[in-house]
Amino acid sequence: MTGREHSWNGASIASGELEAGKSYSISAYAAYKNNEFSSEGFTIGLQYDDASGKTQYKDIVDATAKSGEWVELSKEFEVPSGATKISLYFQTAYTENDTAKDKVSFYIDDVKLNEAGSQQTEPRQTEPQPEQTTQPEQTTQPKPEETTQPQPEETTGPKQEVKVTKLGDVDCDGDVTVADAVMLARYNAEDKEVDVSAVGLLNANVDGKPGLNGSDLSRLLEMIAGLV
Repeated sequence: MTGREHSWNGASIASGELEAGKSYSISAYAAYKNNEFSSEGFTIGLQYDDASGKTQYKDIVDATAKSGEWVELSKEFEVPSGATKISLYFQTAYTENDTAKDKVSFYIDDVKLNEAGSQQTEPRQTEPQPEQTTQPEQTTQPKPEETTQPQPEETTGPKQEVKVTKLGDVDCDGDVTVADAVMLARYNAEDKEVDVSAVGLLNANVDGKPGLNGSDLSRLLEMIAGLV
């Protein structure tokens, strides 16, 4: 997640799997790389509208990562009864007075969401690769919770940031074609069978704004048609 202007800018996932009144378990990895700041706090939270239609923000789990290392955020949570427009958000620790430290770029990867009591998948053994997602609404001040710090996966050194290879080349085959637009459309529709690499996600951000959405797809189709 890059180009952040506030601590609450981050990634948001609106999942149709979340239902009011049910309990779930969430786990994900977060990381950043910045030589100026040795540690950074991360938060996973729940956003929803209550019965009166007011938007609520509820922090689920907090964890602190060291620069260049991954940290796991994992916890069970319950969606309140009557909740609608339910989504999950990922951000750095909230503060009202943002500094450069609060706006560092960061990665979120290996997100797993399961209904509480369901069979959990085994954690993968390979190094997590960063993903880029969309930006959430402003959150309220998080309330730190006592958490047990899990051990990050073993790495051989600091993560290397991926870079754009060719704007619009979502499938990373060296050309910008209709196939790239189809892959981006499937990704935006949360098609679980489409596999876009970290480089492909950066290449797909053709409108230059944080997150991937219909604006990127429209811009990509214009590029393919030679309109831009």
